Amino acid sequence: MKKLIRRILLLIFIFAAAFGSFVVYQQYTQKTQQTDSYETMQSGTLAAVRLKYLTDNSNILRGYTQKMDVSTMRGCITPLSKEHKLSIQIDQAENVGQVSYEVRGLDGTRLVEDGVISGWETDGSTMNTQLQLSNLVDDGNEYQFVLCVSQKEKPVYYYSRIIYLTDEHTESLVGFAHDFWQASIDKNSDFVVNYIQPDETMGTDDFSYVNQHSRSGMITWNGLLVEAGTVETTLTELSDSQASITLTYPVTISNGTDSKTCMVNENYVVRFRSDVLYLLDFERHVKEQFSVAAPVYAKGALQLGITDEEVSKMASDDENIQAYVYDGQLFTSNEKDNSLSLIYTYQDGAEDKSFLDGYKLQPIRVENSGDIYFMAYGYHSRGNHEGQVGVSFLHYKCETACIDEIFYIPVTFSEEILMKNMGTLAYVNNESDLMYLLYQSTVYSIDLSSGEKAQLAKASSAGSFYSNKSSSLIAWEEGDEGYAGVIRIADLSTGETYRIDAGEGEFVQIQGFLGNDLVYGTGRKSDVLTQAGQVVHKPMYELAILSFDEDMTQSGAYQMDGYYIEGTQILENQLNIYRLTKNNASGSYEEAADDQMFFNNRSDKKVTSLTKSKIADDFQKVWSISLPFDTEKVQTNGTLCKIRDAAASYQLNLDDGDQGHLYYVYAKGRLQQIDSVLADAIDTAYDQMGVVVDDRASYVWTRGTRALSKNLTFEEQQAKNAEDGLRACLEILISAEGGNASLVEALLNEKTAVEDIMTQAIEAENTKDTSKSVSGRAENLRGSSVTQILYYINENHLVLAVTGDSSALLLTGYDTKNVSVYDPVTSETTTMAIADAQEYFEAYDCAFFAWIK
Repeated sequence: MKKLIRRILLLIFIFAAAFGSFVVYQQYTQKTQQTDSYETMQSGTLAAVRLKYLTDNSNILRGYTQKMDVSTMRGCITPLSKEHKLSIQIDQAENVGQVSYEVRGLDGTRLVEDGVISGWETDGSTMNTQLQLSNLVDDGNEYQFVLCVSQKEKPVYYYSRIIYLTDEHTESLVGFAHDFWQASIDKNSDFVVNYIQPDETMGTDDFSYVNQHSRSGMITWNGLLVEAGTVETTLTELSDSQASITLTYPVTISNGTDSKTCMVNENYVVRFRSDVLYLLDFERHVKEQFSVAAPVYAKGALQLGITDEEVSKMASDDENIQAYVYDGQLFTSNEKDNSLSLIYTYQDGAEDKSFLDGYKLQPIRVENSGDIYFMAYGYHSRGNHEGQVGVSFLHYKCETACIDEIFYIPVTFSEEILMKNMGTLAYVNNESDLMYLLYQSTVYSIDLSSGEKAQLAKASSAGSFYSNKSSSLIAWEEGDEGYAGVIRIADLSTGETYRIDAGEGEFVQIQGFLGNDLVYGTGRKSDVLTQAGQVVHKPMYELAILSFDEDMTQSGAYQMDGYYIEGTQILENQLNIYRLTKNNASGSYEEAADDQMFFNNRSDKKVTSLTKSKIADDFQKVWSISLPFDTEKVQTNGTLCKIRDAAASYQLNLDDGDQGHLYYVYAKGRLQQIDSVLADAIDTAYDQMGVVVDDRASYVWTRGTRALSKNLTFEEQQAKNAEDGLRACLEILISAEGGNASLVEALLNEKTAVEDIMTQAIEAENTKDTSKSVSGRAENLRGSSVTQILYYINENHLVLAVTGDSSALLLTGYDTKNVSVYDPVTSETTTMAIADAQEYFEAYDCAFFAWIK
């Protein structure tokens, strides 16, 4: 009865606490008769599609058995020939029927052309053709190409961006990547040293990861014999002068006595400028072939070999059972019976590594009995969900060595986005038969016995929920206008709930969990510093640390006179505190020295990041997992577990919700980050030579493609005085973007935020005269560097720099060393060195704004 009451109280509490959220119970949408039939997961059956370019290169496409959201499918880009032709090859085509295609805009809403493809040449199980596209595909613009291949009378969809370039250097750009690769295989250091910048950031004892800052000896394999297999070349970004290229290939390396077989993934960013090729970025990841079905034991450990991939594990309460995830494989060790067993993988044989980067495995709970709850999410390359993107929740039963799929969540956006969107919260409470799952910005409760789900709590954006390592504790904020007045905490293991209220005129702000302790801060609204309607600093005056055992108690605090807290960084047993001091005369804040708090080990023993042991030999660092038993007597079971017929599982449809404007950072051939703050996305893309796209799939920032110099013309607007500078700059910028500048003064008088003024004034003119086709939105670039915002000037947008509540400047041009700055008070344009401009605008927190189309 107590368990039932606690469960009811938890549901009532969270329902009332959510941001206006509601509880919706529903039966799973697909339910069939449960059977006792278990089968081995079927191998992949979908045809393989290649879009060929140049002479010997092709992009390999994954097949999807449901239509995907086109705007999220950003895997590769294929250049068209000079004749607007696209070469297509279909392998394993025995069951292929009609093939059709669509060319769409990047967001998928505009259909450019479509049709049925004929004229195929067949050679055994391979089909080839050249598709002639129309001149509707404009020079330099990207489009989405969707290929629909009928297989066993069911449609399978393949996606690639395409681009037509009249003035391009694709052959030279791709050729350089191949030349660099060949030089590394041939140990041609004379070639390699011309394109690298070795420094102390990279060592000389680990082949698993090398980059442009490594020594040439490490890049050329340091004396080892090297034999490479077939190289697959994938284009992930392409313009007329720059390309991001991924090379994937198997390699066997040998010291003359022993050898190792590895998979290699190399990423290049190459630029062509003034007849010279530049290597802007290079990195190589090497992973030794590993399979639980063919394990190698040595010195009481399971050998992983050369790798830079992390290993994670979860232990049962008695720590007899250890569940490991590594290289796309879930396996367990059992100390009592001295066994190592494979549980789940999409790998189909020791040699097969196809599409293993498209999914993740996550243990959720490990029972003393050996039962394991876990999730497999991303792209399913085999099995009952082959060709789908989604989340499969599974229960491994140790007694029968079989797996039941409890439910499945399908999605129609890319696997990369799904893997980024999945929260860290996934928790099973066996006593109540409830599973809790954080998906995007919503926490769901799923009843494993009845097949019901409930939306427990919904935050305003992804990342607003916090949980401890075991996911047994969750916390979130509630409040309006950016100020949280309440923090809610729920203990999912006991059903207990807690509440923290801010004082009058104050706000509370979660910092995160330190082990099982919650760290949060308290600030005064009167201390918040705003500038031109934007929050510049939101300092806190104290931190508190809460522990949860039988009740919530405060176990620590931090407060220091004269100092404010800007934020924190939580490490395993340490809290770094970023501090500010206040200039009472001006009301501004200045950075102060950081402080730290240190703690005893508070980490959760049941969920740990596994430390691998390393051995240095001729192959440099090789890694292993220490096992809790005698490996000379270990019983190994590498047979894939059978799964209950997936047709008997339930299907859940979760609410994607409105996530607001999100920015996606793509670099090194994959999605790196999803941000709600553009400046943060730009910062990541800048460091990784990447690009940023928005939720319409439109580019909002790229690195390395701007011209060497640019100067914009504009109609000057004289400011009346220094306090009138912001108005004048806004009127100039809005007029340049085709907006209604006459609205600026009234909006400023209403204390409207800068980006809202830009949006209202420009969109008002668009509504008034649709022939002007004004489109886009205002972006807050606060925190971006001067170098980073030059991209927008290159794209013909003036950049506003706010320097006070009523003062501002405009950035109007640049060259390789300088930036041009217009002051409406003096009506003069001055030139500043980029470094000097950076130092100057940092004093105003780099408060930049631009209109982005």
